Amino acid sequence: MIKISIIGASSFIGYRLYRYLSNFDNFKLKGTYNLNKKDSNFDRVDIMNKNNLKDNLIKEKPDFILWIAGSKNVKECEKNYNFAYSMNTKPIECLIDIINNNCKIIKPKVLFFSADYVFDGTSGGYKDNDRPNPMTNYGKTNLLAEKVLEKSVIDYKIIRTAAVMGKGGIFFNWLLKVINEEKEIEVYSNTYFSPTPVEFLNENIKNIIVNYEKIGSKIIHIVGEKSLSRYEFASKLAKLIKKDNVKLYPQEVNIKSSLFQRDLSLIQSRFVKKNQVKDFWDYIEEEVKNDTNN
Repeated sequence: MIKISIIGASSFIGYRLYRYLSNFDNFKLKGTYNLNKKDSNFDRVDIMNKNNLKDNLIKEKPDFILWIAGSKNVKECEKNYNFAYSMNTKPIECLIDIINNNCKIIKPKVLFFSADYVFDGTSGGYKDNDRPNPMTNYGKTNLLAEKVLEKSVIDYKIIRTAAVMGKGGIFFNWLLKVINEEKEIEVYSNTYFSPTPVEFLNENIKNIIVNYEKIGSKIIHIVGEKSLSRYEFASKLAKLIKKDNVKLYPQEVNIKSSLFQRDLSLIQSRFVKKNQVKDFWDYIEEEVKNDTNN
């Protein structure tokens, strides 16, 4: 039985991952939340309170920690670097100290969820061994957390993912709503990304846990295989939903004055590409059906 603690299990990604991994009998799961308790099996943990985090980890003694906590709000992070650092970097420093100082009690493997924003977005097609160059506080504090892990002696892997798409995600839910209501909407056409189906992300995390010792890479890019603009993604989603009356208009964002970056698309890591079982759009179509059925 593999004991897994998901730190940040009430987030969109965390909760979908928790529900997915719960389907496997060889996993024993525990989740944490801060404000929104989505499951009775979740404990409240303030990641900025080192003692609170330590008490939870010593109690649970997980074999794996999936770290999905922190602030994904790029705009709020950009307003205040100290906020971004306190949410995205400092808790990882605390986590490392907790593991090192209690290594006779806990010795977990850590999967840290990082982001495409560790790159500068000037060229796109970033590989897992490309040199990061973040342009935002969100990206900078995620990269700092990566660097802290790299300098530590704990057992870790860094999971870089991007624009996770599925029912429950803010952008995905918004698109479904406006498309179903057949509204006229403008969607950015000059910024590119690697949207990642949430179930595809879940499958890969499960495979990494099971095959952890066989994977030599410390950094793994789990993203969909498509590099798309938001307009391209929205247009295809409208076709999947079969809403012919919705009017989508391409709009160009001013890259210089926006937090959007020109091209943050990532290239899948070899392990991820090798284990993909379905086409990108098949995963997205399943999310559309899930929304229709619920």
